Amino acid sequence: MGTPQLSLLLSAVDVPEYLLAHGLLSPRSIIDSDVVIRELSGRNRTFGAECRNAPSYLLKQNTTAETNVAHEGDVYRALSATASMSPYLPQFHGYDADGRILVTEYFPAGEDLASFHLRRSRPPARTASAIGTVLAALHRVPVEQAGPIMNRRRRSPALAVHRPGRRLVTESSRTAMEVVKIIQGTDGFGAQLDALHRDWSATTPVHQDVRFKNFVWTPPSSTSSRPRLKLIDWELACLGDPAWDIGSALGNYLSLWLTSIPATGSYPVAQSAELARCPLSGVQRAIRACWHAYVKVCCPDDAGAALLPRTVRYAAARLVQTTFETAQDSTSLTADMVLHLQVAFNMLQRPREAASHLLGVTSPELPGGDA
Repeated sequence: MGTPQLSLLLSAVDVPEYLLAHGLLSPRSIIDSDVVIRELSGRNRTFGAECRNAPSYLLKQNTTAETNVAHEGDVYRALSATASMSPYLPQFHGYDADGRILVTEYFPAGEDLASFHLRRSRPPARTASAIGTVLAALHRVPVEQAGPIMNRRRRSPALAVHRPGRRLVTESSRTAMEVVKIIQGTDGFGAQLDALHRDWSATTPVHQDVRFKNFVWTPPSSTSSRPRLKLIDWELACLGDPAWDIGSALGNYLSLWLTSIPATGSYPVAQSAELARCPLSGVQRAIRACWHAYVKVCCPDDAGAALLPRTVRYAAARLVQTTFETAQDSTSLTADMVLHLQVAFNMLQRPREAASHLLGVTSPELPGGDA
């Protein structure tokens, strides 16, 4: 079916009727004004339907020629059927191919981890451990059970940002292109990203867009007295390199520290880093918790020692992607962006040293020195 016409696009007033027609909402809820509709931001047309005395729903309607929302619906269908992943997903209520509408569980009282961490100077280790556990569960899903994920193989665009095509150049801001020029002008930076691109190993189902905004703490439910972490937004899920997902998580934690470093010329960089609102010591504690929770499940027989340097390099690539995305919405290059790139380049060049001294993760099985 082609791109829906304007008359078929959902509006906030259409949502209750749509849910009623699909048997997800009762007439009594509408009569009693039990439903509150919120229009949410995002690439697609998205609404949250909060029902005080019934389940709440998230509706995401694809409004472009792309098929990412349909793919996301297929991913939810497949992963919801796996016992190991279903606890970490919103409940899947279906994908309407005619309206190109995905319906999942909505968490009006939930909080994404981007907002969660903004309120804290030190990221909690328990939260970091939960992230590692969720990613480990995903990467342990057998490929044959991953359904549509196995039909897509896509490397992260961060690995080719220094080789922009015409579309990227056309759609990028001036500041984003300045980021590209810095990478191109730094001897060895592009070569390191090229090496990661060549070494990409598509072996497991991956989320591909691991960032704090896509993790949501949900409140306790009738079946659980503790909040549970959910992973959302599966549009980019594919068969990919697990080191990219877990590396992205560690890169997100490094960004908490880097973005909290005061931008001032009054102190040397090292001294400014010590004044960070989110201290590196606290970030390292969270990184260790995330990493150890992940390798406990995914790396038997000390395989984590071999995975760690690759993960550090992908964490660096995640810093590059974060910098580029931030630059897209910025009118000028900032000290924060430059610092992200500097740290990323150093991590790419010396991943083992970065694992120990920057991320605070050590392993007795790691050989000393960097190649």
